Amino acid sequence: MAKILVADVAATNARLVRVLEGRHEMHFATTMEEALSTLKERAFDLIICGMDFDESQMIELLRTVKGIEELANTRFICLRVGIPAAEEEQVLKLARFMGACKYIALE
Repeated sequence: MAKILVADVAATNARLVRVLEGRHEMHFATTMEEALSTLKERAFDLIICGMDFDESQMIELLRTVKGIEELANTRFICLRVGIPAAEEEQVLKLARFMGACKYIALE
């Protein structure tokens, strides 16, 4: 059972619960403060962060996680729900450059 931190808005969190509930230990954060506090309290196997997290702070959370030695090797998945196609390629490139292991688009 993996420990997963889901950092996103409540609506996306609910979708992920339906998919992952019961198979993984899940923790949720909707703000940068909550996410960083939770990451200080316990280790996670995976962070899933959505584009809409805390007013579009996904890349900032990714940058922060990868910049902290104890967290730098934590797998980080960037999740997109409903971003315009014109912006998607730029976000994908930036997420990969910053160290995200995956970029997933949900419809």
